[in-house]
Amino acid sequence: MDSFGKFILLTCFLIQSTLCAYAQEDDPLFRIVTIDTPTGLEIGRGFDVLTGKPRADCVDRSIVEAHPDFGPNSVSFRSIRVENSAQLDKALGISAAASVNAGYFSGGASASFSNSLSVSSYSLSYVVKAVVSGKGSSIRDAKLKEQYRTLISGGNEDSMRRFRTICGDGYISEFTMGGDFQAVVQIHTHTKSETESIAASVNASFSMASGAASFSSSLKKAAQSNEVTVLSFQRGGSGPIAITPDDIATKASALPASIKQTPTPTEAAIFSYVLLLEDPKLPLIDFAEREDVLARLSELSARARDQEADAQYILDHPSEFYSSPTDLPPLAGEIQSLSDYRSVIRAKADACVRAAGNCVSAVVPIPQPTARPARR
Repeated sequence: MDSFGKFILLTCFLIQSTLCAYAQEDDPLFRIVTIDTPTGLEIGRGFDVLTGKPRADCVDRSIVEAHPDFGPNSVSFRSIRVENSAQLDKALGISAAASVNAGYFSGGASASFSNSLSVSSYSLSYVVKAVVSGKGSSIRDAKLKEQYRTLISGGNEDSMRRFRTICGDGYISEFTMGGDFQAVVQIHTHTKSETESIAASVNASFSMASGAASFSSSLKKAAQSNEVTVLSFQRGGSGPIAITPDDIATKASALPASIKQTPTPTEAAIFSYVLLLEDPKLPLIDFAEREDVLARLSELSARARDQEADAQYILDHPSEFYSSPTDLPPLAGEIQSLSDYRSVIRAKADACVRAAGNCVSAVVPIPQPTARPARR
């Protein structure tokens, strides 16, 4: 079988229909969130940071400006080795809420894409990203509409909760326009020494040289002796799905021209309503504590995903390990326990996202791993 025959397309998500926003910063007054599609979003519209949902029109738009002269301010290609699920989620831009499928994010394509992948310590995984972005429309001199200003003027707690339910945490002040292409590349290895050898070769190739073409060349070399899987999705632009190393290089190099023809909003800047209040001391409902809880739950879920991936890998490839038939049933039981554990974490995260105020979640210990046979 030639090198291309060993490239398998498992799945592809062309993310053009589902909103999946996530907070990139920990500043409660200003956030930049990533969006898959502008459905339901527009300049000035309210936004719920935790769930990624658009909310009502709660501000008057004094001035909305376009910025056609800015053009693309960023064109980049990078490839990143990821060694665990937390790194994968971060590289793909998946929020804590999305990574545990909490609330609205349970239907998000980005989260489904990430959660469908297994990052095992016994194989190699890379995230490849090509991004084109530029400044989109923005709003200035926004003001809260009178009915919502009246709603919260007294500082009543129930009124504050009602305001957040209707208006969210802030309003969309600006879009970033452009698009991106992302691919997850996984290389199946058979021994510990082979993993180290291929990792050294691929890492050196894409760290020393010039981007997509170099990365493509190193992957094709690896595919001569190993199975390589390519999974891809993109926002904005057009063209065929990338399923080979050459496809990745071609898609990355053609992205600027493709995005120029069909750009899409990729990010939104969210300003807190606190900045519009005549009395900034009014206690608007804060999401910071819930965000911290979600981050902890996401970390636990990611560790369980990695543990489950390693156990499943041993079950799927017993000949690569110094294992005996008696090792396998405990591994199967461990996988079931981890699946049940992740369901508990999802339920806790979902309750946290949907809570009207803060949430508290006690730490739930991850099931202990069974004994792992040594790899050959």
